[in-house]
Amino acid sequence: MSAGSERQPVHREPRPRGDDFAPAAPAVSGLDRDPLRRAGLDPALALAQSAEDAGRDEGRERRSRPPAS
Repeated sequence: MSAGSERQPVHREPRPRGDDFAPAAPAVSGLDRDPLRRAGLDPALALAQSAEDAGRDEGRERRSRPPAS
């Protein structure tokens, strides 16, 4: 990463895909399923956006590295 550039944290909350989940999971994750059902992103969209962000970060790192000798 070049001097002065910082990675911005990426946070996405996908909508639950169904009602099959471990009852202890919300206590561990700290997430509430009801708001996620209403406002969460479509899981495929959240994954695609995350992959796109990762690709941009990787390209930024490649451009900032000196050429290998």
